[in-house]
Amino acid sequence: MQKVKTIVVTNRKGGVGKTTTSTHLAGGLAMLGYRVALVDTDPQGHVASCFGMPKEDGLATILIDEDATFAQVMRQIPPEKYTAPGWSMDTHLYLLPSDKGTAMIPVKQSSPFRFRRVLRDMADLLQLDYIVVDTGPSNSMFDGSVNLAADYVLIVTECAALSFDGVSETVNELMKLNRDNEEYRTDDVKVLGIVPNKARFSTNNHRDNIKILADEFGREMIWKPITLQTVVETAMEFGKLVYPYAPYGQAFKDAWLLVEQALVGLGEVTPQDKMTETIMKEGLVRA
Repeated sequence: MQKVKTIVVTNRKGGVGKTTTSTHLAGGLAMLGYRVALVDTDPQGHVASCFGMPKEDGLATILIDEDATFAQVMRQIPPEKYTAPGWSMDTHLYLLPSDKGTAMIPVKQSSPFRFRRVLRDMADLLQLDYIVVDTGPSNSMFDGSVNLAADYVLIVTECAALSFDGVSETVNELMKLNRDNEEYRTDDVKVLGIVPNKARFSTNNHRDNIKILADEFGREMIWKPITLQTVVETAMEFGKLVYPYAPYGQAFKDAWLLVEQALVGLGEVTPQDKMTETIMKEGLVRA
């Protein structure tokens, strides 16, 4: 059985950049040669849109119809949608898409554990190293199923006090989950990190709020902030990530740093390990 690591990207507040974070984390991992699947659990289905692909009820189909096959619902994302120009490494990035039917999963799936089993079977079939799960902003009865499948939680927040409520709520839910689920799992779900997103360092407010986050949750838990870059939204309007769309800009560097911090937190690399070597080899970071 393939040992896969499942990372759930979350925050109860909408508009903080969960989908942007999920797609660039998954795309960056795939660029490094890991076999990765993106799973969209939001009925808005925006993950597919980020790659210029159609929204589909793939997730609902595989969870509700037990006769459905992965061949029917899984989509392979074309490398040109997420890899930098001329990228030489072999890549594998898959998508389990979502659409409005996702909202019916909680009342139609056969068991709250089915999502976890589906991810396990998908990992075995595709020989996955990582599954990145994008979540919606609102509370749902499906949240319990998603949490049961998680190995790690990555919390994304804007650098604004109103977004911090979602961070606290997520951390509290995680602590409760770990207390309640001792009979269902051997390992606790871990917080991989907290990502301050859309940061504007020219404002005292954002700098002060990042310090508040560090004081409340611990400096080691707070990742380096991602700066506000309009090119990210522009790239996605063209159905691409920033890696192919703007390979030399600050948005690329921020996205790559996100992947590097994830791999350090996962114990895959140490700082300045193969991440920097790989990206310099591909000519995307000039010494």
